[in-house]
Amino acid sequence: MRMGMSQWLVSSVGSLAVLAACSCGDSGTGGGGTGTGANAGEGGVGNNNGGDGGVGNNGGDGGVGNNGGDGGVGAGGAPPLNEDCGTATPVDLAPGDTANFSGTIDELTGNEINSSCVDGEFNNPDTWGDLTYQLNLSGPCSLNVRTLSMSDTEISLRSVCSEDPLTDADFCANATSAGERLLIHLDAGAYTLAVQGEPGDFDLEIECGVPTCGDFVANPGEECEDGNTQPGDGCNASCVIEDADPSLEDCSAAEAGAAKLIAPGTTFIPSAAPLPTTLGAVNNANGSCQLDPSIFGPDYTYAADHVYRVRSTVNGTMTITVGLGLDGVPQCGPDVNMEPAQPYPAGCWDRSLYVRQASCGAGTELACSDDPNLYYVPETVTFAVAPNTDYFVFVDGWLGLADGSDNFERGAYALKVDLTAAN
Repeated sequence: MRMGMSQWLVSSVGSLAVLAACSCGDSGTGGGGTGTGANAGEGGVGNNNGGDGGVGNNGGDGGVGNNGGDGGVGAGGAPPLNEDCGTATPVDLAPGDTANFSGTIDELTGNEINSSCVDGEFNNPDTWGDLTYQLNLSGPCSLNVRTLSMSDTEISLRSVCSEDPLTDADFCANATSAGERLLIHLDAGAYTLAVQGEPGDFDLEIECGVPTCGDFVANPGEECEDGNTQPGDGCNASCVIEDADPSLEDCSAAEAGAAKLIAPGTTFIPSAAPLPTTLGAVNNANGSCQLDPSIFGPDYTYAADHVYRVRSTVNGTMTITVGLGLDGVPQCGPDVNMEPAQPYPAGCWDRSLYVRQASCGAGTELACSDDPNLYYVPETVTFAVAPNTDYFVFVDGWLGLADGSDNFERGAYALKVDLTAAN
């Protein structure tokens, strides 16, 4: 800091130098000099006027005042609404009610809820931000949850809210790159719903529908649910499974019936609607590519199946595909790289396909197909054929629930058979 100072002068008095502080005015006129000689001399000319007084220094500039200190960091506040289990938005619903919300997931949205559905990273902790909602259902619901979004979202539902990164949701949906839908029956009670996704805005609709046959939700007391009440498709107007086709039911029926003759080219079985369905069928055989249900526990079993006996009219190569409609379009959707959204299209279920030669029950397995990752893609087998030889084709499902409540391992289908004659 600069301060004001007096001017310092040095004067000589004899041999002593004196340092003096001075704010000087003009000096007085000096006296005359002393005459010398006989006559008195004239007085000497007096000294010149004293020097001008020194210019006083200006006062120093005032010191610059300090700015006030920055404010202290505030104490941590409560988590934002919807951020975790403790701040989930309560949603009270009775059968017949619908609730709508809008939300935003951004770079600051935390990741508290884990789900195996996020981008196919099964059982790995995900990194998408999530917002939570606490559903309080006063009665049983055919729950229909939808998100509408331009960004990629996912819906997960659990009976107990957990922020353990290794705890997955009870149910989840992540089928498309934008909006999602989750359909499920829920009894009265409390449930946690999480919407996860990439940064962006979304609209959320939660409908607690009154359970009824034909609503695409497998409700208690329903043996099947195909989203309609039309009979003749394996599931009747009361959601009761219709009688299975006895000609396709087991090896005895297949060996007793006439073989289907396949000529070069493409053949569909059946050639026209209605399509056969494994609803109501039982399990008769298992392929080598199918998983053993015992590894998942007593709640799982092998799925129901149908069996066909076919013969080729020529030497050649036969390729059989299940999962296509009679128009050749995949029944789970035209893009086999895109998981279908709920409600699943008619004929969309998790299929298996395998072929045995010569004997239905004990014949050599020639081919087996059951994609372990993409449940919705068509299954295809290819094998060499010769005329006058029986080939038994099994249309099967992945795994079923022992109580028969899972409809996704059985359903309607068509077989596309391509035969290429040997050169």
